[in-house]
Amino acid sequence: MREALRGKEQVRAYAVKEFVQRRVSALQGSRGSVAITGTQVDSALGRLKRQGEVESLGYGLYRATDSLRGPSRP
Repeated sequence: MREALRGKEQVRAYAVKEFVQRRVSALQGSRGSVAITGTQVDSALGRLKRQGEVESLGYGLYRATDSLRGPSRP
């Protein structure tokens, strides 16, 4: 999930869900699939927000903070 947020100016919660779903599907391959729910994504985004790693720009719209992106490189 952090990878979906890192490096982007802003991202919608549904785009994070799609990114995570594709990543999980690719990792699982032919072993089956586990559905990632919107509730799970919302909970994870809430935790990241409480930890100061993302900020909410509005309903369902998030942006990574500097602590998530890491130190900027000159």
